[in-house]
Amino acid sequence: MAGFGAYQSGAYSQEGLDFQPRLSRTDVAASAGVVLGVCCSVYALAAPRVVSLWFGTCMAALAGTSLACTRALLLERQHKALQRSEEEWVRLLKAGTSLVPFRRSRLHVATFPPGTGSSTSDLRIHCLHGFGSALHSWLAVGPHIAAALGATITAHDMPGFGLSERPAQDEPYTLAYNGEAARFIMDEVAKSEAGATGGPCKRVLMGHSMGAVSVADEVIRDPQGYRGIVLVSPAIFAAKVPGQPPARHNQALDPRLEAVERVVEAEDAPSPPNSKPWAQRLRLCARALQFAAARVILRLARPFIVLTLRSRIRKKNFWRMGLTSAWDDASRLQPETVDRYRFPQLIRGWETGFCRFLAARFAEKGGLLSSLRVALHGPPKPSQAERLAEQLGALPPQRQPARHRRAMHHALKRRVGGVGQHHLPGGVAGSQDAAILTA
Repeated sequence: MAGFGAYQSGAYSQEGLDFQPRLSRTDVAASAGVVLGVCCSVYALAAPRVVSLWFGTCMAALAGTSLACTRALLLERQHKALQRSEEEWVRLLKAGTSLVPFRRSRLHVATFPPGTGSSTSDLRIHCLHGFGSALHSWLAVGPHIAAALGATITAHDMPGFGLSERPAQDEPYTLAYNGEAARFIMDEVAKSEAGATGGPCKRVLMGHSMGAVSVADEVIRDPQGYRGIVLVSPAIFAAKVPGQPPARHNQALDPRLEAVERVVEAEDAPSPPNSKPWAQRLRLCARALQFAAARVILRLARPFIVLTLRSRIRKKNFWRMGLTSAWDDASRLQPETVDRYRFPQLIRGWETGFCRFLAARFAEKGGLLSSLRVALHGPPKPSQAERLAEQLGALPPQRQPARHRRAMHHALKRRVGGVGQHHLPGGVAGSQDAAILTA
């Protein structure tokens, strides 16, 4: 993909990722002036006639809070000066990507063409990234798969992540929206390559973690036109199959990542097999109340969530520790990879977009009254995992790209006709690396 090396190499890392704001003497004087003014006003209006320890304590707390808030606002103003809109960043990075309009938003889309010297096919593959990531998670595998299969591969940033716009409406932040957007993007690419009328193509959806939930939702909603799907480490949890040992990870998962799974997982994890009907209904009621409470908390605590996000996301060590926990081989985690995950902090309104994503995600998991109605009057609908009828899992593409490329090529070779003559170096990995279902 022409020009994408600038984005891939982390050329934006000097644009403020490591910026540490400092207050000038004028700012310090302004902070002191605000605190003094607030305290004097409160004292003039509410001072008791006699000395009061309680009043003095309250005044000290007020002074400290006023000073902290003033300093935070002045420091944040310096951060805001470095931030740009999604459109500005797309233009500045010159990565060959584009913003594609789709229902209430514009999506940041990257295209990996087959490349010169590769035989082309009518295969179209669209990739959906996982939580906290963006389309950059496919950089290590997209160009190689496109060249090997002669396919055109596309990927987009889900709203709330990366460089896609962050509108005020809730719909673009839902996983269902992104599944539909994937079909739209593949169709637009097919039209641009085959002329105004477009031409038939073999569509394949590939999703990692949260993106796999979008893929599954889209195929369940409308399977027409899809040749297959590839789910990589899908956040879709099936009930334990009797006689099958539980899946084992090669290392302990960071508790913070376990909390993330609760947000990105499919909204309808199945009940354990052979559970009593009353136990299933009780479980559904508990989940409905849990999601309703989460939505209320998100709405009331948004200012505190924004402050927490700013304090954590802007720390390089936060990302390094989290990604090290997610990588099976921490020595392969490169600094530019960490910077790509940190990059959204330079986008104007990134905190608000993330909060909207969280709110939309819990709303997508079902409203309180409708969920309770289903739980009490049932029977409950089959879960997404049950509708897919398989338990799927693998390593994410950015952690072991060579292994992922081999596994995907093997899966597509078996399921999609016309690609068997292409080969990727390194042989073919086992079937546990990626799984594919025909729609």
